[in-house]
Amino acid sequence: MAKNAAKYGAKYGPHAKVAWEVAGKHVQAAARARLDAAALRRKAFDQAAVTRDGSVLRVVEAGEPVFVVFSGDDPVGSYPTTGRPLAELVERADLAQRTTPEQHHEQQLRARVLRAADRLPRPGRDRD
Repeated sequence: MAKNAAKYGAKYGPHAKVAWEVAGKHVQAAARARLDAAALRRKAFDQAAVTRDGSVLRVVEAGEPVFVVFSGDDPVGSYPTTGRPLAELVERADLAQRTTPEQHHEQQLRARVLRAADRLPRPGRDRD
């Protein structure tokens, strides 16, 4: 095992180093952006959960996702905060696309169940 690792490390190590130097920072920045968006989405749903008739709408502002929190039909906050007024931010958005915290939680559970089901062995399906 160690012999193979040393052999492949010597063979492909220089290529991996060059690939990391070329694309590593871009990959790292993209991963950081996804983690930041997930944290902002979580904060938006946390605020919507404690708001009367709370819901969240995802809109795109300057190529970045912005999660707008609503209380009923009134926007009350956004994650991240933007320089534009909330009413202006959502004036062209489809308000029917808003998601309540309960719907979001159900979607998370459904996705978790599907991921777990994919890991279960099934008859007639080869697993490595």
